[in-house]
Amino acid sequence: MKLYLFDDQIADGWHPFSLTRPCSELLFGTMRLRQRIERYAGRPASGALSRSWLAEFAEDDAPPVLTDLSAVSESTARLFVSGR
Repeated sequence: MKLYLFDDQIADGWHPFSLTRPCSELLFGTMRLRQRIERYAGRPASGALSRSWLAEFAEDDAPPVLTDLSAVSESTARLFVSGR
């Protein structure tokens, strides 16, 4: 099963922070939200569904930003979790 994180309309309200990175890449304490979700899910994130202007976002061990749901393969099981 592949883990995908997504930003929704509520995440849009997290600006200015959500303008520069997917919400799952925000640091809360000592861990990013993504790292907390990965720890709970027991698997690394395969991608982050977010806004088109974040398509080039690349940082450390962050998963790739996907701007369209069609980029997610339907051939494997998928788990979608809110990145906020």
